[in-house]
Amino acid sequence: MIAVYFEEAEAWARRAARNDSRADMSRNRHCRRTMLAMAEQADALAGRAALLAAAESEMQTKSGLHPYRAALFFILRESEKAGPKSRAAVVTGDVAEVSQRQTVRMLAAMFDKSNHAVARDLINTYRALEDGDPAP
Repeated sequence: MIAVYFEEAEAWARRAARNDSRADMSRNRHCRRTMLAMAEQADALAGRAALLAAAESEMQTKSGLHPYRAALFFILRESEKAGPKSRAAVVTGDVAEVSQRQTVRMLAAMFDKSNHAVARDLINTYRALEDGDPAP
């Protein structure tokens, strides 16, 4: 996830530089102002993406996992302890059922995601672990 933010920051920075050079080449003052405004906006978005990347890199647990990933593993571990009914929805991939669980709703609220997105992440993580692949 961190690399995505760095790539996004670089892309916005390139766009800002492109718009700056287009503004320099433009003879029409309205076009020049528009290009400069677009360059300024792209520069601001590059800064925002860089800040998000920095925040993501700082947000790690003791194990080195992002807190969201650590919470997904915690929910999977607890659902295994709760018994077969609790685990069945994850095993079958029932996103609607999994998204109604209190722990999933709490995680969605904490990380500003939808319940269904967290449920899909939980199911995908479970499937990756079952297949022996590294967790996504």
